[in-house]
Amino acid sequence: MVNLHLRKGGISGQGAVDQVRTQLSDKGWTHLGDELSVRNSNGQLRRYDLVFKKPDGTIVGVEVKSNTATKTKAQRLFDEGVSKATPAKGVGKFKGQEVQEVLTIKNVMCK
Repeated sequence: MVNLHLRKGGISGQGAVDQVRTQLSDKGWTHLGDELSVRNSNGQLRRYDLVFKKPDGTIVGVEVKSNTATKTKAQRLFDEGVSKATPAKGVGKFKGQEVQEVLTIKNVMCK
């Protein structure tokens, strides 16, 4: 569980992502990049808003949902299959890395 104290209201969707990036970095997580893509063992593609490495070395794909936005069914199914045993493999500029955990930050209020 990650506790973040996000400002409510008056920020753009990108502002919400910026807040999450800053707060996870402040918690000692290493920011690996924004908008990084991975594939699961079925070949499905997924892009995460942010990717971080936790202090224990676990790489986490972070999805930031603002206002009333929710994950699509495809996003939920993909994320449910991501674990240390079944990581999602990086593609493009993230090739060679593996997302082993997913974190969704919901209800960040934006204008």
